[in-house]
Parts: sequence; C-alpha cells; structure tokens
Amino acid sequence: MADCTKYLDNENLDVVILTAQILTSQKLYSFDKIKTKNTKENKLINKDYSNLVVVDVECTCWDDKSHSRDEMEIIEIGASVIIGNKVIEKASFYIKPVINPVLSNFCTKLTGIKQETVASADTFTNAFNKFENWVKEHQTNHGIDTIQTLASWGNFDINIINKLSKRNGYDCFLTDKEHVNV
Repeated sequence: MADCTKYLDNENLDVVILTAQILTSQKLYSFDKIKTKNTKENKLINKDYSNLVVVDVECTCWDDKSHSRDEMEIIEIGASVIIGNKVIEKASFYIKPVINPVLSNFCTKLTGIKQETVASADTFTNAFNKFENWVKEHQTNHGIDTIQTLASWGNFDINIINKLSKRNGYDCFLTDKEHVNV
C-alpha cells in the first residue's frame, strides 16, 4: 500500500492521493485512505475514496497570446479507474479539435500529442460517450452501482469539462460527481 501521508507536507492541501509520477507511471498501485482537510474543524481526517475516477485532460494551447483561453479545446482525456483502492485500468481518449484543428508546435511539444492523433480522433461527444462507457464497464465488472468521485489535479480539468460539455450540448456524466482537487 502506498503511504499517502508522506505527501502531506503542506497542511493547506485539501486532498492528497498520489504524485503525478504515480498517475503517469505504467505500474498499478494500491492506495490507503486519503487524508482530507476538514475545514470546519481545521484538522486532517480520513475519507474513503476507494472508488473513483482520476482524470487529467490535455487541451489545445499556444505559447503566445494569439488565442483566447475560450478557444481551448480538450484533445485528450487521460483517466484511471480506481476501485477498491486499486488502479484497475488507465486509458486515453483523444478528441479532434474543431475551433483550431491544427495543433501548435508548442502544444505538440508540451503534451506529446501528435497532429495525426487528433486529426483521426473522435468528436467531443463521441469521445466522452466512449469514456463514460469505459467507466460504466468497470463499475459493472466490479459490482459497483456508480463511482461517486472524480479526482483531478486542480480545478482546471473539471471546469473545462463542464464548459466544453455545455458548448457541445453534451450531458456529461461527471457533473454530478463529487470533485476532489488533488
């Protein structure tokens, strides 16, 4: 079991699950209960997040001010399903950008995502449908009614998912999940 408490060097952290290296590694890990800060009592408490989806999105981006943040589009949904405190599976779902279909050199270097990958990728709605079905398949295979928690690094991921879901007329299954900022 990973000892999540060793990452609690800043008492202002709301939640600590694991480091980015653990999420992006190819190894599967198991996790102890996550320490959460109880803001009412101003102390760290244990909260069980044994079943959750961890999401990391990549978006179109530029190294100059030639484009507005409103033009950003998700080009990859990276996700891990954690059930019973274990990473069950990781997957990536690529999305074809519409507003700016050609990735900037900066974006390709930063994300490692190639133009050919997004050029042949699914639409926003199709990619999110596949992602949702992938999550539901793991819930069914492990006898869980629903995974109630979504975790991401900061609020950017959930905010852009909600914004682009609205823009694309997609009823995103993640919007009713508790969001944990890791």
